[in-house]
Amino acid sequence: MRSAAAKRSICCRPSIRAIRERFATIHANSAAQALSRLTTCVLQSGVELPYRAIRSQIAETLNLIVHLERRHGRRFVAEILAIAGYDPTEDQYQLRLLFERGRS
Repeated sequence: MRSAAAKRSICCRPSIRAIRERFATIHANSAAQALSRLTTCVLQSGVELPYRAIRSQIAETLNLIVHLERRHGRRFVAEILAIAGYDPTEDQYQLRLLFERGRS
């Protein structure tokens, strides 16, 4: 019989997939939403860390978020965000937009 934490972590497996230890994929509609979904998956896994500690660890671990979109069967880079840190008092990631498709 599986524990409740194991069942919760299974629901995140389709959303996150590690690739060669240096890259991972997560399904989201934007780079910022990917950070939010990653936080949610960690919370659902049963890891007993405070919410802000999880977000802080994510900010310390990740450098870039690259958002890919698919249109007409082709994938392209839509957005690249750099993660500069996390401000626990404001509960916000410090993000820097490096690239956005269609922006000059």
